[in-house]
Amino acid sequence: TYTPRMGDPKADQRFVGFLLLEPDHLLSVRVLGPKPAVAAVLDDAKTFLRSLARKAAAPAHGHGAHGAHGGTPPGATDGGTRDRIREQLVWDEPTGWSSTREKGGMRVASFKIDGSPKLDVPLIAMHGDGGGLEAITGMWANGVGAEMPSDETMAAFERFPLLGGEAVVVEIRGKREIDGEGEVGTTVYGMACFLDERSLFLRLQGRTDEIETYKEAFLGLARSLRFAE
Repeated sequence: TYTPRMGDPKADQRFVGFLLLEPDHLLSVRVLGPKPAVAAVLDDAKTFLRSLARKAAAPAHGHGAHGAHGGTPPGATDGGTRDRIREQLVWDEPTGWSSTREKGGMRVASFKIDGSPKLDVPLIAMHGDGGGLEAITGMWANGVGAEMPSDETMAAFERFPLLGGEAVVVEIRGKREIDGEGEVGTTVYGMACFLDERSLFLRLQGRTDEIETYKEAFLGLARSLRFAE
């Protein structure tokens, strides 16, 4: 049964979504329609998705002193915001936390917490809005085995100014099967910050009892993000 964000559930409809994570952006593809029709094209859709290849934009060439000079392709950025995030973004590490700056891909940095070696806290930068708050929230909710939060819940998420944009604090609780432990309460506690050309995401995910211990430190880290002067 397909349950849209607005309106009544549709028992005869099926929705299948795909999220493709690229180094500098997120691509969302969906298949929606009558159940038999979606089932009939699902294999073709998967084949199509596997065929997608990310092609680098061809460099623009000038044509001499009087020739035209190619500009930035539509939808692309000049890399200024991206480079500034990688080169000038700084933060204050909470006590017992350590960080590693990443050199490529979507990750800007990875954080580790003393005493919780299994917890990996990524700081990720994406092109544009990364699919938007709703898409990111849905992906995080799925990761902890929870339903998509309601519009009212999302509207009540804590917000604060950050890096000239707005940061949103997302907290979602669910349950997941863990080997040898059965069904265990899990939580994702994340921060999404939307800037002009890029978006930043900081995420803490794991057992609910463990995440509760680090929420205050996580929020302090998120609020400390800034560009070096």
